[in-house]
Amino acid sequence: MSNEVIRVVLARPPKVSDNLTDKHNVSIEVIRVVLVLAATVAAGQVKQSALLPPATQAQTASFGTLAPSRFGGPVGVTLNYSLPIPPAFVSRAYRVNATGSCAFIPAAPAAGGKTIADSDIGIGIVSASPPAGVEIAPGLDYDPGAVRGAIGRPMYAGAASGRATIADLRSGREILRGDKAPAGSVLNLGLRVATVPQFVTPGSLSCQIVLAVI
Repeated sequence: MSNEVIRVVLARPPKVSDNLTDKHNVSIEVIRVVLVLAATVAAGQVKQSALLPPATQAQTASFGTLAPSRFGGPVGVTLNYSLPIPPAFVSRAYRVNATGSCAFIPAAPAAGGKTIADSDIGIGIVSASPPAGVEIAPGLDYDPGAVRGAIGRPMYAGAASGRATIADLRSGREILRGDKAPAGSVLNLGLRVATVPQFVTPGSLSCQIVLAVI
């Protein structure tokens, strides 16, 4: 028998446990790669979603200091919203709900003047894009900044009378309906808030309006 044959016969057979260990190590590496890829994809998704505006947005209309004006017209502020339509509404219609409230802080004692209530502040939708398939709720389809009322009558009588006020939004109100929206759609809305500071005590006025796609 030759030396080569003797070497082969005496060689130590490979351990089964060594093969299993190698396979185990390979499995761990595969799992690590999968986890890294999953984390990378997830991070990309989070980063992308962070660039989109939320489906619920709050904005504040600040009027600054208002002074009494007997013959002046309405003073208005326009709020622009950009609301993404969630994917759930690709196959069904969506609605936009609004809630609102205002705060008036007098700059001096009343001295015969009056404060401004939510019912003294008109609100309306002055622009909607895309306009196709959008239906504005009754009382909201007007520009409160362009209203000219009769002497002795309230400028904004409420949604039921065709001129919505902030008081109509206190407990939440549907202001718009839309048809099925393609994936990735964004609804741009322009809301105008206005009031007429007749006989009002000088002071600052601000209104917060929250819109939500539901």
